[in-house]
Amino acid sequence: MSYSDVAGGGPATFFALRGHVIPSLNHIADNDQSVLRFLKQTTASRPPDPLDSTQPGSVSSAAAESEPGSEGRAQGSNSQEQQPQSKQEEKQEGGKPEHNSREKMKQEHQQRVEALERGLELIKFGRKGKPHKTQFKLVDGQSALQWVSKSKSAEESQIRLSDVRKLSEGHETEVFARFAKSQPYKAKRHLCFSLIFMEGCALPTLDIMCETEGDYAVAFGGLRDLIFPDQRH
Repeated sequence: MSYSDVAGGGPATFFALRGHVIPSLNHIADNDQSVLRFLKQTTASRPPDPLDSTQPGSVSSAAAESEPGSEGRAQGSNSQEQQPQSKQEEKQEGGKPEHNSREKMKQEHQQRVEALERGLELIKFGRKGKPHKTQFKLVDGQSALQWVSKSKSAEESQIRLSDVRKLSEGHETEVFARFAKSQPYKAKRHLCFSLIFMEGCALPTLDIMCETEGDYAVAFGGLRDLIFPDQRH
């Protein structure tokens, strides 16, 4: 059908609309109600356009609806990827102080033992006489503690560390009780300690006082580390 046929407006003129043939305008004017119903039915039965974003079933509409969920999934994926890394960092950060602490303890123990091997001047308390300064040192591969004595031999003036059953701080032995009320020694109670031996040993106790807190840390700490390694700190 040509344009001239349509322009002529003859009674046989038809318009093609959505694959259906509709009568001419004159016919539409007479049957407008029927045509409106027909157009509504045709529009309602028309399949949805996948490119029309205004329709619920369109591709763009489905993408818009799924976008928030996809964003959440993406965020969840990112958080899951970051989570192991953060845990690993926490583990590493948490492990560094512990490792450094162990290394520091090991170094301090080594320094104390080496100082005892070289010898340390401490004050020895006996059952008779006055307290006096005496040189102490580790011997026999750190297995014994020896002190210098003018009246006893080297064998008589040493004790085996394996014979020690307890390390006592302060004035808790009978030997220290003799001097506990004396002001010079009472003021230095925190610098005193005793090695208490097992039954059957020649000496029941060996009572020592340090002149400085540094000497106390070396003497008491070093002997404790060797005799009771489980109490090392």
